[in-house]
Amino acid sequence: MKTFMSRSLNYGSALMIGLSLIATPVFAAPYAQTGTTAQPQATVKQLSQEGDNYFKNEQYDLALASYQKALASAQALQDQVATANTFSKIGRVYRRQAQYAKAVAVYQQALAIFKALNDTKNEASTWASIGQSYKSANQSAQSLEAFAQALAIARQLNDNGLVSDALQPVGGLREDLQQYDQALAAYQQVYTIAQTTGDQALMAEMLTANARVYRKQKQYAKSTATYQQALGLLQKLNDVKGQASALLNMGSNYANVANNTAATAAFNQALAIGRKLNDNSILFDAYEAMGKVNEDTGQYAAALAAYQQALTAGRAGGDQSQVASTLVALGRVYRRQQLYAQSTTAYQQAMQLWQKLNDSERAASALLSIGSNYQQLNQTADALKIFDQALVTARQSKDAATVGDILNEIGGLHSDLKQYDQALAAYNEALKIWQSSGETKLETDTRRALWKIYTTTGQVAQAAAIANGKVGLSAPVDGATISGSFTIEGLAQDPNFGKWQLDLLLNGDDKQATSLDVQAKPQWGKLFTLDTTKYPNGNHKLRLRIVHKDGNYEEYFATVAIKN
Repeated sequence: MKTFMSRSLNYGSALMIGLSLIATPVFAAPYAQTGTTAQPQATVKQLSQEGDNYFKNEQYDLALASYQKALASAQALQDQVATANTFSKIGRVYRRQAQYAKAVAVYQQALAIFKALNDTKNEASTWASIGQSYKSANQSAQSLEAFAQALAIARQLNDNGLVSDALQPVGGLREDLQQYDQALAAYQQVYTIAQTTGDQALMAEMLTANARVYRKQKQYAKSTATYQQALGLLQKLNDVKGQASALLNMGSNYANVANNTAATAAFNQALAIGRKLNDNSILFDAYEAMGKVNEDTGQYAAALAAYQQALTAGRAGGDQSQVASTLVALGRVYRRQQLYAQSTTAYQQAMQLWQKLNDSERAASALLSIGSNYQQLNQTADALKIFDQALVTARQSKDAATVGDILNEIGGLHSDLKQYDQALAAYNEALKIWQSSGETKLETDTRRALWKIYTTTGQVAQAAAIANGKVGLSAPVDGATISGSFTIEGLAQDPNFGKWQLDLLLNGDDKQATSLDVQAKPQWGKLFTLDTTKYPNGNHKLRLRIVHKDGNYEEYFATVAIKN
């Protein structure tokens, strides 16, 4: 495999590159006026210091101008160390300005000089800077390759600081790529180095990173134990905000395993810190989390109280996105309580904020919820009006999934109103979205809605085509073992349909047929819910019989083993 280094530069001519960097396209224009032989107007050190001051004050254009002058002076003096260091500073400015390609190009030029000077420590640091630039540009493969170069050199130097600096972002990259075992390995190595050097802040940071990864792996007990370790260190370090964050995450872990008492205790500890610090961000997160726990456990009054507190903290902190998300939560809880007027008011306020924030996707989602409220109140005309508004908003956001959801709602309303042409148009458009996105369940649900309309309106051929499946039993599959309450599914239709009937043949014997259901309308999906405890264990047969109008019939079987 070729290394990043071999693709980037030919180090056989590294020194020549270092001496002739003025010819590169990035820098040719700024130096044309000065020239490499002109007497420097100011010392490199002074210009570099001037650039540093601008950089600290986030005046990046001025910092860049000073560094470029410093670079010209360094090149005129043929000072390779100063030239390489200034290139590194210019790269840092480009990174801060999110001009990552330029940053990489500049760092590579610094790298050539450090390599030629045999300055391995700065070589490793520069590889790490290249890795960070690629990481910021979301070029993960190139970033990992650059950090691998930095890590190899750092290990040769036996420099724990450089090793740690290279491994930590590698852990972050692996985590982002959902390569969790590799992320844990990287974080653990950094933690071991921090233990060796006694860096408790870094130890706490790596424990937090490990706990976060365990949580993503749904190893909640392990995650909580690791957060607890981090919490102990954060208390020693008097890092109060860090303690609040750890407590919030521990509470979420407890909530995920339904240990609501422990979750509430952790959230209350975080709340105490938020109140002590008067930190609205901590208060918001804690109240929001408490509201969710109470909502999930059906304690709606407590959930509303917590969400209202979160709303107050969000408004005090001036975070409109937090305010909007809490209004959505309030709307959801009011809706669960069938308080549709209050729910609609909350969703409307959220929608208005999402619109101000230019978040069309969430604005459309809020409108969808408002329309559903009107639907629950049987205010069909208002619901359709809102759904049409939601559809326009969702199309603006180019969020296909939300567009599909809204189209399904519109289709359902028109179908209920027996406005079948409008319903078919909406469902067919939604179907194309689910087919393109690979949402098989939603595709099937939409096909069934279309099938129902085609069947109701006597469009037999269209119904058969949209079903896109075989007539007969689809669940359970032949040879399945079933127990308890089991939903029998299938497709019962025919051009000469008269009725369908479902029977259970005990021991497979048609003489011991038990009728389960008989219906005079075609059906697709759920046919019957079988309580297997009413029948003996053993091998039996399910029989779906579709009877034609002329009395003839076709039969479909599935052998099942009842095991209670």
